[in-house]
Amino acid sequence: LITLIVVFGQHLNAHAAQACEEGGFCSWGKVAKGWRGDINESKQLRKMLQDISYKKEIILTHFGGTRSHWMDVVLQLYTEMAHMGYGHFVVLGRHGRTCDAVGKGAPDANCAWDSSPLHERMFGDTTGEGAQEVLWHLHWRIIARVARAGVNILTLDNDYILFRDPYVHLKRGPFAHHHLLCMHEGGSPINCNAGFIYVQNVAPDGPVSWVFKRATEVALRWMDDDFQFLYSLGRMDKHSPHL
Repeated sequence: LITLIVVFGQHLNAHAAQACEEGGFCSWGKVAKGWRGDINESKQLRKMLQDISYKKEIILTHFGGTRSHWMDVVLQLYTEMAHMGYGHFVVLGRHGRTCDAVGKGAPDANCAWDSSPLHERMFGDTTGEGAQEVLWHLHWRIIARVARAGVNILTLDNDYILFRDPYVHLKRGPFAHHHLLCMHEGGSPINCNAGFIYVQNVAPDGPVSWVFKRATEVALRWMDDDFQFLYSLGRMDKHSPHL
C-alpha cells in the first residue's frame, strides 16, 4: 500500500508539473515567493506586479479572516496553484494580520492587503472577519488598478478548483479576443458570477476599465452623503450631487 501511494504521488507530481506547460505560463520559481505588502499606494502595487506577475499575468483570490475555516480552503487553492506551476498567484487579504495568518500556513504564498481608508459604517461591520462586503469592494478595486496598470488578471473564489491549465482556453480560440470573461450566474443571460473573472488586454480608459472603476466608485459615492441615498432605498432625487 505504501509503495502504491508513493508511486501515485510521484505520478501526480509529474503530471502536475506539466499542467502549466500547455498554456506556456509556468512561473513557479521565476517570480517572487512569500511576497507581503500593503498595496494602498500605487508604487507598492507596481512593486507587487513587478515581483509577482509573469508575462503580464497575475492570478488572485481574496480572503478576509485570520482563523476562519476558509483558511484551509485558501491554502488548498495555493497548493493547487503551486503544483500546477503557477507562481504568479497572490492572496488579497483584509489587512496585514490576514497575510500573517496565510504566511504561517504557507510561507511561500504571496499575500497583499489594501489599507485604503473606508467609512467606518461602510457596508456595516468593517472590522470582523465576516465583513465580506468590504473585501468585495477591494476585490473590484484591485481588478481596476491591475488592469489599468497593463497586467492581465484572473480572479478566483478561494474554493475554486482548476482541473487543467485555464490559459489553454483563455489565450486561444474565441476567448483570446475577449477582454472580460466571467462565469454565467443563474438563469439570466446578463448575470455575471464573480467567482471566475478574467480581464486581459484592456485600455486604461476603455470600457472594461470603466466597469470596474464604476463598481468601485458606487460604494465610495454612497459614503459621500453618509449613506443617506442607500438608506433611502434609492428614493432620493437622482440628480443629487453625490450621484
